[in-house]
Amino acid sequence: MADTADVCLPDIIRYLMILTFLILPGGHQIPHHSAVRFCYLHQQKINLRLQGTCFQLTDTAIPMSNYFNIGKIVATFGLQGEVILLHKTGTADALTGIKVLFIEEKKNSFLPWFIESVKVKNTEDLYLKLEGVDTREAARELIGKQVYLDEKNFAEKVNPDSVLYLLGFTVEDSQAGPLGAVAEVVEMPNGLLLKIYQNDHELLIPLNESTLQRMDRKSRTIYVRLPDGLLDIYRS
Repeated sequence: MADTADVCLPDIIRYLMILTFLILPGGHQIPHHSAVRFCYLHQQKINLRLQGTCFQLTDTAIPMSNYFNIGKIVATFGLQGEVILLHKTGTADALTGIKVLFIEEKKNSFLPWFIESVKVKNTEDLYLKLEGVDTREAARELIGKQVYLDEKNFAEKVNPDSVLYLLGFTVEDSQAGPLGAVAEVVEMPNGLLLKIYQNDHELLIPLNESTLQRMDRKSRTIYVRLPDGLLDIYRS
């Protein structure tokens, strides 16, 4: 048995894309896309153990770093593993041309999933087929999962008029200064709530006519004037 070795991602993908199947002990086979999905760790190195003819890949979730939520999987469709993605990108063809998305497996960590096909249902719903999800039972396991894009694809696909466009913007208060980056946007009847994480505290910043001073799209900064004492509530 060879020692565990670190292998760079491009080499792994290059070899795995040549192989149609990986052969496991006992003659069992798994589709190559399952291995590639676990290898796709955002250009990081992974541990690859060579044991006879078996490549054992570590199922390692990707830590959160510049990934942006676009919606969640809300239902299954048909019997072949398709799911329905509810999104708020503001564009009907939100995933057209995108090869991989990220699903939150646990809080703030993600695994990549390769997209097999996408069909538009309406302006907010997509029929989505992911590689390796081929039955209705497998698709059911994804219901309720949050779906993310990396920063590059997110910037290209999200309509500037969508509330999701504000994700990643820095919020700066006129008195307290920079508060942090917008991690989530919650729509409310009288405006928006911007969720920000600061020193292990979750801040909910109201964005409406009374708090918004201006927005600088070039620097991706939202300038606000918050009511006195609001930040103290979250920090206490």
